[in-house]
Amino acid sequence: MAGVPMRKNSEALHCLVTGATGTGKSVVILDMLDQIRQQGKRAAVYDPTGQFIETFYRPGKDIILNPLDVRCPRWTLWNEVRASYDYLNIVEGLIPLPHGISEPFFQLAGRQLFEDVCIKLAEAGRMTNKALYESIALEEIDKIYALLKGTAGASYVGPKTEKTGHNIRMVVVNAINSFRFLRDDGENFSLRNWLEKENDDSWVFISAKETQKTALKPLISLWVSILIRYAMDLKPVHEPRLWLVIDELAGLHKLETLELGLTNLRKYGVPMLNGVQQFSQLIEIYGPHVAKTIISMSQTKLVLRVGDGDTAKVLEELFGKAEIDEKEETYSYGLNSQRDGVSVFARRQMREIVMSSEIRHLPDLAGYFSIPGNYPVAEVSYSY
Repeated sequence: MAGVPMRKNSEALHCLVTGATGTGKSVVILDMLDQIRQQGKRAAVYDPTGQFIETFYRPGKDIILNPLDVRCPRWTLWNEVRASYDYLNIVEGLIPLPHGISEPFFQLAGRQLFEDVCIKLAEAGRMTNKALYESIALEEIDKIYALLKGTAGASYVGPKTEKTGHNIRMVVVNAINSFRFLRDDGENFSLRNWLEKENDDSWVFISAKETQKTALKPLISLWVSILIRYAMDLKPVHEPRLWLVIDELAGLHKLETLELGLTNLRKYGVPMLNGVQQFSQLIEIYGPHVAKTIISMSQTKLVLRVGDGDTAKVLEELFGKAEIDEKEETYSYGLNSQRDGVSVFARRQMREIVMSSEIRHLPDLAGYFSIPGNYPVAEVSYSY
């Protein structure tokens, strides 16, 4: 990374690249992807600009997941369902619980409503994206109640709770708006099936143009969540089998599976490479505790220039302090030279290894590099 060899077998301890726009973050990720391709490894890549697709996409082999791209295959959530509890896993990725709300009633009720609608549509053989979107977004509330009668979700849209039901439905509609762009024709694709193809070297690109991100963010976040969740269904291995690369992590909705994935994916040979611009964005989405866990669990770190003082301060704390031995000399002068003296004092004190001001004033394509183990933080520079 950035021209510095990573410690052997440290890939599964995950990697983090952070830096403001224009500092060279994408250059590092492009170089890492090139190495992954040369090694014949598989990768699932969130590409927020299209740059990675332009460089690495192979027609007829790789997959692009973007409902507004004609190359996107047919995908439905039922392609990922093998047991009833899979609905719980999927809806968790689609409707995250917001940070800072102790009782997120509408999100929890929305999850139950969505889960029961999916189950009812499956029972009726109506497993299409069109049917799912229309059953929730376009039907009258009494029609949704009739569909769900006899389920837990029905209690939220019944005649006695109609006003509350409308509010709950809006939570779900906001989450599934992008489903109306998904196709219902063509060849089926399943992320879980793709994960299990051990001898296949194809890549999956999850993408959205800048003008599409707002509309597609819930769907993109769901796909990434499914990859993290079901990668942990793979057989444990002791070497990297698949890379999960997420540029602009804070550009996604809150991923309920992220902390769990960073903790456990190493057992399954799935290292993560995450790109972040500002940690304040992560803190806003995940809260300070989980955000710090996300940072600390990525043990190979490249820190480029950041623009705000809060992020620089977090990074300063991230690198920690070192104990410095200092010696101080003092001189005293008497009335004559025989009374002159020199005193030497030794003392130890803690100092920041990297100061926030140093991080804020780094040039482009330069940063501080940290790897797991008893190794010092190194100042690095690289080129395009």
